[in-house]
Amino acid sequence: MGQGKSVPRVSGGVPWWLWLVAIVVTAAVVLGILLSQEEDSLDVVFDRAVTAADQREVDVFNESFEEFRRRGGSNDRIGVLEGIRAGATNRLPRSIKLLEPYLNHSDQQLQALAVKHSGINHQRLGDADAARLMYLKCIELAPEDVRPRRLLVGLYMAAGAYGPAAELAEEILELDPKDQSALDSIVTAQVATGRINDAIEVYQSHLETERDRVVASPDFVAGYLDCLRQTGQADTALQFLEDNETLVIRSVLRARIYLSSNQLDELDKILNVSDEDEPTHQPAELPLKMRFEAARAMESGNWRQAISLLGQTILYLPRSSEVFEALKRAAVEDGDTDLVDACQANLDGLQEVQRRMQDAVKAVGSDMKDPQLRVDVAEIATELCLKLDREKWLQAAVNVASAEQLLTIEQQTGLTWPGLPLVPIPSAYGAAPTNDSSESTDAGNSDDAEPDSAAESSETSDSSSVEPAPAEPSETPTEESDNSTEPEDTTESSVEPAAE
Repeated sequence: MGQGKSVPRVSGGVPWWLWLVAIVVTAAVVLGILLSQEEDSLDVVFDRAVTAADQREVDVFNESFEEFRRRGGSNDRIGVLEGIRAGATNRLPRSIKLLEPYLNHSDQQLQALAVKHSGINHQRLGDADAARLMYLKCIELAPEDVRPRRLLVGLYMAAGAYGPAAELAEEILELDPKDQSALDSIVTAQVATGRINDAIEVYQSHLETERDRVVASPDFVAGYLDCLRQTGQADTALQFLEDNETLVIRSVLRARIYLSSNQLDELDKILNVSDEDEPTHQPAELPLKMRFEAARAMESGNWRQAISLLGQTILYLPRSSEVFEALKRAAVEDGDTDLVDACQANLDGLQEVQRRMQDAVKAVGSDMKDPQLRVDVAEIATELCLKLDREKWLQAAVNVASAEQLLTIEQQTGLTWPGLPLVPIPSAYGAAPTNDSSESTDAGNSDDAEPDSAAESSETSDSSSVEPAPAEPSETPTEESDNSTEPEDTTESSVEPAAE
């Protein structure tokens, strides 16, 4: 029988054509990987540019944008980056125009970016309602992303719309239980509307463990201690301070806790500390020293001296419930019934004004258009000598006002601080001061007076700027007063590039 030719084989026994197939398949796979890596790298470059814009890293954004365009990135993505860059360089109307074609883009990522940055631009231009609608749309496009919610919370807080801000902050906490800005917004809303006990529960639930306390912001801790003081829980505040002294960095706040709990020796140490001993120490203001001397006088039973010192203190702090409470105690011990009645009348009057302010805050509700509602709150804050609150609410009025309403707001902001108590207390002064007393008025507005704020006395508000800056809420000094312990809210910074 004839025999056919055998199939050529390589030395390993595998037919040559199988080797050829393997080589071709391998080459195809390698080429596919290379092509895929090229596409992925463009995605990475684009995402890097977007992240840099969010974090306001100008150089990284510009480098990533130019690399993406040089390597042939898609025209739609380039268009969105162009719009973002225009907003980052304060060309806000142009940014809105460049982003407009992408507000309903089929690519959900591009659409969400266009909507978000359009909202930021509208907020920076002063159109709070248009910004609100953009942020709401962005939340619909990215329901699992907390950043659009932070932007919207920042917008609500900047406008004083505490109700919707707190509701949205609760949603953020469901996505991120440790989100500090959301916590700050919630307690701010609760305290501003008189729900201080609810705020204390929130503080305690997020300061329960040692790790919680270490990662908490100083302002969050200060807000908690201030709420405790306002509700008469001086011993609880003192215990927290003793257990976590390194977390309470403000010397004035420590001093007030020691004063409230009658720890006069500890307070004396703070009042007499020198800059050499503690370079970061803030010198105590005159009213705090006078209250300390009055407490010493009460400790030794010298009620008349305490009354005299506290009466002088009221010239600096005519709306301090704590001072009137101390003066009332001294008057009771001294048997001065007229002074007792006058102090109680002031305390009742302060409680009524504080209630009016809480009602005015509630009246703002979810409104995003009426500046007069904010001016009403600012007027009551002025009556209570709450400087930071007044400036915050006047800025909130500007944030929601149209151009036509700005003049009206300016006409209503000529507010002056009261220099006298609500009800005269002649026994404390030796003679009843008159309303035109220059001494009282000057003292009531004195920069040296003890501030109604847990923040340092040198702290000032930046509310002179008319342009709202969209921002995620962040920790800021907490306003300490008899009616408000709220962490001052901020809005999303619009520093280039704009971001949430």
